[in-house]
Amino acid sequence: MHNLQSKSYRVSIANIAGHEDRFSLAVSGFEFAKCTIAVSSWSDANVSSEYLPGLVNWLKERLGCHDVFCYAYNVGQTSQITKRADSVWRPISPAPVEDCPLALCDFRTVNREDLVPMDIVYPHFIDEAYEVKHNPSHRWFYKKGMTQEDAIVFKLYDSLRSEATVCPHSAFVDPSAPLDTPRRASIEVKAIVLG
Repeated sequence: MHNLQSKSYRVSIANIAGHEDRFSLAVSGFEFAKCTIAVSSWSDANVSSEYLPGLVNWLKERLGCHDVFCYAYNVGQTSQITKRADSVWRPISPAPVEDCPLALCDFRTVNREDLVPMDIVYPHFIDEAYEVKHNPSHRWFYKKGMTQEDAIVFKLYDSLRSEATVCPHSAFVDPSAPLDTPRRASIEVKAIVLG
């Protein structure tokens, strides 16, 4: 149940494959990376015992932060201490992703008025997020054919106002994908990054 009204808009989403280095977490709110953390299977037990500890270390090294706390994950078929919540999304299906890839909106094209705060109510906790109002100035990007070693790190919130503070994102149906493309499987981990 919700009190949102939605409307469909046609939006262009650019494939940035080969140009990943044009985007950074600090400036655009997202960045593409290689994440080679191996997991024997994507069961809850193995995600908790193998993937999350490896991801904490990977994020500490990549971001140069003091601490990382992974507070939620979803495995799905289709000098001054600062605090921010980042998310790491990566495919776990063996085939390159063509079915419902993840698109990200460059923070530099988002106005504060475009973001509407909302609560996401789960049985065991309440999360906060934004709904995004359509704005023709928004610029959306994705990487076609992501593999299991590809990852996207993006911001859900950053208390440091000198950087990008949030990154709107959404899966989308790629009209160029073959009709018989394998279904996407992916994992998204939400983490609080300190320092």
